[in-house]
Amino acid sequence: TARQRQVSLAEERVKEAADELKGAEEDVQNCQEELSKAHVVSSVNGTVTRIFPKVGEFCRQGEVAIKVADESKGFIINAYVREEDAPLVAVGQPAKVRVLAGRRRYVDAVVEQIGEHTQSQDSAVPTQSARPGQHELVWVKLRPKDYTELGDGLKHGMTARAIIKVR
Repeated sequence: TARQRQVSLAEERVKEAADELKGAEEDVQNCQEELSKAHVVSSVNGTVTRIFPKVGEFCRQGEVAIKVADESKGFIINAYVREEDAPLVAVGQPAKVRVLAGRRRYVDAVVEQIGEHTQSQDSAVPTQSARPGQHELVWVKLRPKDYTELGDGLKHGMTARAIIKVR
């Protein structure tokens, strides 16, 4: 009789596990259906260059979730200048840009926007100030005048080096 009780308990556990598995499979099916309904709306055609939330995180309606490079406006280059050089840079100022993955030659660009803070202040995660020997950096947005001169195979998000003439 003790053996029969053990067998009965084991059978109940198997039945409970089968019911739990069936519920989990239904949950997966529901999640897949919800995911198939999810979509991202952008006001421009372009390339997604950054995704802000981590996979699986929820975001509120209207919250920035992705960064899209507007392909109709050509390439932009996000650059950083040392904090002490930032006051010497102005919107509309000429710059020379060399994309490391392109033809490796400098092309003309224009400073389109300058950040208001150093990189450590703009960071969503608190960071310490620059370590000794390192400089605080300020973000600068550059737009090449003719991005076709940068070379074939250029993709959004590639590394570039820029020189901004300030004198």
